[in-house]
Amino acid sequence: MGRPHSLSPFGAKKKMNQESHQRLEKTPAVKLGPDIKAKIGMQLRLMYGEVVELGVPDRFVRMLKRLDDRNCEAR
Repeated sequence: MGRPHSLSPFGAKKKMNQESHQRLEKTPAVKLGPDIKAKIGMQLRLMYGEVVELGVPDRFVRMLKRLDDRNCEAR
């Protein structure tokens, strides 16, 4: 005897996704003030600044150049 569709794990997951989507539509967007945005930006720069300063490793640069060369040849 099979399970009724309403008890199917796939049907339940689909219904939960629809319900969460409806809740998101009803939730008003949060407005951030300029001071909060500036603080978030500052924190992100602190977190990722070191990564940016490291630059792209030479092996990736060589790989990208090879890919570009192949793309030029294909045209």
